[in-house]
Amino acid sequence: MTSISPINYQQQSPLSLLQNELTSEVSSGTISASDQSALGSALTDINSALQSNTSSSPPSPSDMKSKIDSLISQEVQNGKLTSNQATELQNVFSSAFSKGGPGGPGGLLRAVQVARPARPAQAAATAAVAIVRAA
Repeated sequence: MTSISPINYQQQSPLSLLQNELTSEVSSGTISASDQSALGSALTDINSALQSNTSSSPPSPSDMKSKIDSLISQEVQNGKLTSNQATELQNVFSSAFSKGGPGGPGGLLRAVQVARPARPAQAAATAAVAIVRAA
């Protein structure tokens, strides 16, 4: 008799997914190792800002793209990133969410949680679509 064993799949948080993509791009030489600290710090700042959003409904794909771009621009204005690093960070977002995952190619179920905890999967799917479409 054949038995089916459970698959132990742990879904990564959006921040972990982005940090892993950043590490991968540094390892491959796409991003300079000297930029890794600043980009990692910016990812944490952006994640915190997105998590603090208390909107009752998920943003549209274009709103999410605009929000992320705005947060990246804020990092530049605050002197935490250079404009080149900002471009690298936008590429990290694009690369991380274009590889697919639990939501299939081109999207992740938990791309970025921006809605209240009652609807994170819907908000995340919307966010992932926004990021991938913008790429």
